[in-house]
Amino acid sequence: MDNKNKTYTNLSIAGILFLMTGYLLEKIIKIEMEIIPMACYMISIILLLTSILKSNKLKKQEKEDRQNRNLNK
Repeated sequence: MDNKNKTYTNLSIAGILFLMTGYLLEKIIKIEMEIIPMACYMISIILLLTSILKSNKLKKQEKEDRQNRNLNK
């Protein structure tokens, strides 16, 4: 796994951890301030979407690179 894929995997893991933290705070601990779990949910959505978008961009770039190499042969 190269560094770019590892970075996107780490973003996904961080997003899932923020999602679980928000759920833990909201449902299990039942924290009074609703803004804290909501902030965790929003951060998790941002991290997961960033990971997905960057990963798709990387796959597209790799596909274009393969096509360019095939054309140069």
